[in-house]
Amino acid sequence: MQWDEFRNKIESLLAFEYPDLILGFSDEPARSLKELIAKAEMLENFGRVFAIEGIAYRLAKSDLKRDVLSGRLPSFRICADLSPGILVLLHAGLGLALAERVFGSMDERESNCSKLVEQFSQLCQQNAQAGYEGVAFEALGFIALALYPSLIEKIDQCLSANEETLAYFWHGVGRGIYFAPENASPFRSAPWRAVERYFGQTHHELARQNAMAGLAWALIATNLSQPEIVASFLKHHTMEVRMNSGFISGVASAAMFWREVCRGEARLEDLLQYDPSRIGLANDVWNQYVLGPWEDAIRNRSLLQQVARPEELFIFTPEALKEPKGA
Repeated sequence: MQWDEFRNKIESLLAFEYPDLILGFSDEPARSLKELIAKAEMLENFGRVFAIEGIAYRLAKSDLKRDVLSGRLPSFRICADLSPGILVLLHAGLGLALAERVFGSMDERESNCSKLVEQFSQLCQQNAQAGYEGVAFEALGFIALALYPSLIEKIDQCLSANEETLAYFWHGVGRGIYFAPENASPFRSAPWRAVERYFGQTHHELARQNAMAGLAWALIATNLSQPEIVASFLKHHTMEVRMNSGFISGVASAAMFWREVCRGEARLEDLLQYDPSRIGLANDVWNQYVLGPWEDAIRNRSLLQQVARPEELFIFTPEALKEPKGA
């Protein structure tokens, strides 16, 4: 399982980083966003998800190289009629490119973190569709963890006055922790060293809950077709998960997202049919933290098209902290 998870991570990252090679096209800035998405949708369901996010990231970077720093980026001006699931992916890629550009331009000796966060937030608002701003903003946490870990505490302080944006940021940090290079090796899982780092990075309850939700989202998204990897995570980290409702939130949000982008995919049912006793995990733990929230989101919750703010898939709100664990 350790090597399977490593392979899944690599395949996801390759689909994100090299969609041009996988899809067989070049000079993607000369092509329309919808044309590139149409090509990506010919891939197997799981691969196309990461490829579409990668396409958005590359197009946004291409626009930003031309110093387009005001108004909506040219490549994203006509995308309002796309499905909510595709828009989530596009905004995730867009946010990564914006965060990388804004923080990549700073002078570390004279960095003004508050000014950079404000500039990034403005770019998200200018370029994001209504209801998706939070998806783009969440990427700041991912980029901070991957490229500027020394700034995480400073950004946390800059966002302390706004609990919602702070929650988005820490959700992104959680996703980033799962994919961080130092956590990628198969020798860093079972038990997952990412969990140790996660506890070391988070300093308050809102951060801990949202980082765990982001970590759970990434774990599910990367290993959707192999529920035994998710079960193994729970087996090794039951205590940490029991202390944190964010894991349930991450599982439920991932389920809603995958139901939208992979409709009719039989493997979405794999988690519902999996027997955790195969690896020695108690059924009640699996049912409470994976099967229950997954089944509820797949079968009972509103479709993503009916959600007013799809960005809420990337946040665990302060109100949710007050709900009973396992609710």
